[in-house]
Amino acid sequence: MSIQSMPPLLSLRDLAIDFPARGPGTQGVRPAVTSIGFDIPEGGFVALVGESGSGKSLTALSLLGLLPPGARRLSGTAIFENEDIFRLEAAPLRALRGSRIGMIFQEPMTSLNPVLTVGSQIAEVLYLHLGLPRRAAQSRTVELLDAVRINDPRRIANAYPHELSGGMRQRVMIAMAIACHPRLLIADEPTTALDVTIQAQILELIDSLRAELSMAVLLITHDLDIVAQWADRAVIARAGQVVEALDASRLFTHAQAPYTRALLAASPRQGKVRHYTDGPLTELPAIMGEA
Repeated sequence: MSIQSMPPLLSLRDLAIDFPARGPGTQGVRPAVTSIGFDIPEGGFVALVGESGSGKSLTALSLLGLLPPGARRLSGTAIFENEDIFRLEAAPLRALRGSRIGMIFQEPMTSLNPVLTVGSQIAEVLYLHLGLPRRAAQSRTVELLDAVRINDPRRIANAYPHELSGGMRQRVMIAMAIACHPRLLIADEPTTALDVTIQAQILELIDSLRAELSMAVLLITHDLDIVAQWADRAVIARAGQVVEALDASRLFTHAQAPYTRALLAASPRQGKVRHYTDGPLTELPAIMGEA
């Protein structure tokens, strides 16, 4: 499906981020993102794709004002619903996070508080952003757990993260991310460490919620097969910059950038490998050097 004609919900342009250089005696800065930009249309499903170190997760974190310590945004605009996220003061930015933009973090076990029940953590989002009283927040929490297809949601609401499987914890994270009906859902490697069957269930859930809630999705991933199956648009990043953007349906047949073709050559669809991890691609074809 082509999404080029749809109006943008988010328009990111010229994002650049750096870090202080590390190591004994080092000075200066290290570029992490040099030129990343893309549009996410209303209701669209856009995938930002690249290997580890390509800047894709930093890009997502920058949209929420959650860059890690030492990271510095040098330039860029992020127009979301007619206002530049990067120009927001601290209070309106906090209000934006979790309400109008939700995020599913990469590792739910480290994102969830281990000493609080999952229900209390979802209810806190509802209290902070919607001002729901305790009983209403608890009731809505059960509804959200049911919406992400968790069996016996009342019991699970009283469970602690360590008592749940990886797939269940990820569903809890999704419930938390959609609690306030966000306009945009950012999913950072949402299927990491899950088996193939659970991966498919999580992605199908995200896509179905996208339709039900009329929200857009930004998927951060390294898996091109996932992109081709679920996304509308693929944005390929390498070394902190976008090297190609095209409709996901054309990814395996019309990619032009040498780096994209190298990634495709390492894809299971091409019969090269069964799976690959989000790490440096050390065995890609020679065309990597052409990018």
